[in-house]
Amino acid sequence: MNIQTAIQLGSSHPVFCEDFLLTAPIGNDKLLAVVADGCTSGKDSHFASTLIIKILQKIAIEQSYLENYKIQPLDAQIKEIVARLWEELKTVKNLLLLKNEELLSTVLLALVHKEQKQAYFVALGDGLLVCNGEIWEFDNNDHPDYLAYHLHEQKDEYINQQNFIFLTDIQQLSICTDGIFSFDIFDNKTYETPTTRPLDDLLSLATNPLNTNELYKKLRHWELHFGLKPVDDLAMVKLIF
Repeated sequence: MNIQTAIQLGSSHPVFCEDFLLTAPIGNDKLLAVVADGCTSGKDSHFASTLIIKILQKIAIEQSYLENYKIQPLDAQIKEIVARLWEELKTVKNLLLLKNEELLSTVLLALVHKEQKQAYFVALGDGLLVCNGEIWEFDNNDHPDYLAYHLHEQKDEYINQQNFIFLTDIQQLSICTDGIFSFDIFDNKTYETPTTRPLDDLLSLATNPLNTNELYKKLRHWELHFGLKPVDDLAMVKLIF
């Protein structure tokens, strides 16, 4: 399996990128892939995304150690990862006396079994999942159901409300923040007229799976040749089997 990633600062966010991503191995056979998108109307949204990704990085390390003693099926393990994220985020909120608006970030997670070419995916907020050309768009009309809104609830009740999607026979899997829908002209120069969309190009089959910078090259191509950049921040992970 090959991994391609990209983070692009949106043209409307000149100071901080509010998106972040993670690809972290869990043992020898599994990978946790995550993209996070901070809420622009929240407070210090770049912090919220970074914090959540760092918590998940810690959880991936913990899960790797646990793999030496107990091999879990993917469906049970991704629920445990979400549960641990809920616990850790609540702990940090209480420790730092944070308010909900300081923790607003969407989280899209995929737990992948590399050899079996299977994955479980869950969207805690808005974003995009594409697997073998099939598309799932998660959109709550700019009102994502952030995890931070549910830290006062019962953990198990929150987890049982989520829609965990099982993916099989994966050839290519992409997860993206909703910045992928926001490409627009960013200056007044004259450019070529594109025959396709940046979204379709970024989600198409990888030309060179071994090139970890392929997504960055595509983003740069759209900027230089067509004058198009994402208005909103973009984080993307593409897995090629």
